[in-house]
Parts: sequence; C-alpha cells; structure tokens
Amino acid sequence: HYRNLGLSAVCGDIADPYIQEVAVIHEAKLLISTIPDFHDTMAIVEAVQLLKRKPRIIVAASDETEAIDLYNAGADYVLLPHFVGSAHLSDIVRLHSDSISLRKLRKKHLETIHKSLKVA
Repeated sequence: HYRNLGLSAVCGDIADPYIQEVAVIHEAKLLISTIPDFHDTMAIVEAVQLLKRKPRIIVAASDETEAIDLYNAGADYVLLPHFVGSAHLSDIVRLHSDSISLRKLRKKHLETIHKSLKVA
C-alpha cells in the first residue's frame, strides 16, 4: 500500500538496531511513529538523536508526562490522540451540527473506515 503512494515502510521492532538499519532511518527526512509503547517510542527518538543528519520526528504519546519526556528527548512533535480527538470533535460540532451535514459526515467516515479495513 505504501509503495503505491511513493512511500517506503518497514515492519518490525523499531527498538531493534537491525530494524533501524534496514529502515534506513539515517536517510529519512521525516520519521513518523504511532507506536503506543512509550519505551519503544523513546528508543526511536533516542536513536534519531545519535544520527549525524537527523530527520524530523513525529511520535505519539499516551499522556502529557510521556509527551514532555519525548519532547525533552528531541521529538519535533508529539501527538496526543485525546487532544487531537477533542479538537476534531469541536470542529464537527461547530461545522456539522445540523442533521443533514452530520449524516453526510457519517457516510464519508464509514466509507473511510471500510476502505481502511480492506487495505489492512
């Protein structure tokens, strides 16, 4: 799926130095990780900090404390899903509060979910 988009992806334990080498993170311009495990995510951020040419790195955290630790370790941006979800929900309420608009949004969301399930 990623190759069709012109992207490359490697599956494996990113905390493993071998996988980091195979993933060629030293050549990446941008590294995005949504791994839910804090220790694996921290290992990625720390590994990137050891590189001569550092890619920008975006990672996810479960809570604010993890986010601060990841920022302090060198992450460029830390996604907090509950913050993003709250902001998105505010936009939905503001932009789609009428029933017709909400039905259209629901239909589009279901199409996206079904498409995602087919790809996975």
